[in-house]
Amino acid sequence: MMGRTHAVSGTLAFGGATLAYAFSVPELIIGVVIATGASMMPDLDHPNATMTKSLGPLSWVANLIIVVIFGGHRKGTHSIAFAVVVGIGAQIALTYRHELAGGIALSVLMSLAVGSLVRLFKIKGWADDLAGIAVSPAVVFLTDIDLRMVPPALMLGCLAHVAGDCLTDHGCPVLWPLSSKKWTVGLFSTGKFGEKIAFFVIVAGIITIIGYHAGALTGVIQ
Repeated sequence: MMGRTHAVSGTLAFGGATLAYAFSVPELIIGVVIATGASMMPDLDHPNATMTKSLGPLSWVANLIIVVIFGGHRKGTHSIAFAVVVGIGAQIALTYRHELAGGIALSVLMSLAVGSLVRLFKIKGWADDLAGIAVSPAVVFLTDIDLRMVPPALMLGCLAHVAGDCLTDHGCPVLWPLSSKKWTVGLFSTGKFGEKIAFFVIVAGIITIIGYHAGALTGVIQ
């Protein structure tokens, strides 16, 4: 899948979670932003991916580390294990948020997600890179905003990415490192007409969820 399709799949994944649990408005905003951006995180294994380009040298270093640990494109990062590692890592970082190491780790994870999301708007210059680098550490270190939604949002975004790529003809090694077998439904090829259909279906799902919440708020849906 292309970056924008992955992005809306992350939005849909978090939106689906909101149907099962009531979130506050700040939690919704944080969750949507992080899950949407994190839906591109598994592609950190590719040097030309949106997230790899999102934070300049910081994301380049992240790419090198990811490739060494998880292998090349569509290998270890495209698995359930990777999503779990990201989620657990973020939870540990959140637990130690007010200590330097924990705060830095949480800031990096959030910056990658925010930077990737902003980069999709193709803003000229370095504004998109600076957004993630500046905003995330400021929120982590300078505010007391509840960030408990960050770990699950990161995990949901990664899982949405894996699920999306499994719909393509390339598939993903979902059970890595237990198995390198790639699971695929083979509905379409990346960037082709079938993905465009998938994009609009996902957007329709997001609109449906927004409509459900709007109906609940206005009392139309009890």
